[in-house]
Amino acid sequence: MTNQQQSIMDLELGQFNSDSNKKKSFNLKNKATFLAIAIGTIPVLITGATGYYFANKSITKEIITSQETQASEVQDKIGRFMQERLGDIQVLTGLEAFTNPAKSTQTEKVDLLERIEKAYGVYDSIAVFDIKGNVNCSNRQRKKNLIITLIVLIFRQL
Repeated sequence: MTNQQQSIMDLELGQFNSDSNKKKSFNLKNKATFLAIAIGTIPVLITGATGYYFANKSITKEIITSQETQASEVQDKIGRFMQERLGDIQVLTGLEAFTNPAKSTQTEKVDLLERIEKAYGVYDSIAVFDIKGNVNCSNRQRKKNLIITLIVLIFRQL
């Protein structure tokens, strides 16, 4: 090999070596950057995910507790409402106007039902049925928008 060829080869090798060094330093630089980003980001992500998990768990538990409380309150209100209606039915079934129908006229029965409706303030109409399902007495003949109707069944034939 001639000197000139050797010089050209050295130059080419030198350039190759410097390109290789640039690639190595570039890769090392990238690795250092990625490592720095990872060191700064991963703890933040872990902390955020952990915070989200526990906050979500706490909020979910709070919502469930609130819904259970509301359901319990509604159940209690419905139970009291039904107990009151049962008491009203028991009072009506014990009235002599309905247990002994011969002692009072139909007008007196209707007047009695209207007074009960006004006194309680809960009912839209009240009807008393016999055991066969026939209407014995009602304070409303026809009303389109019935909100609450108290229906009383007398369990003995009238």
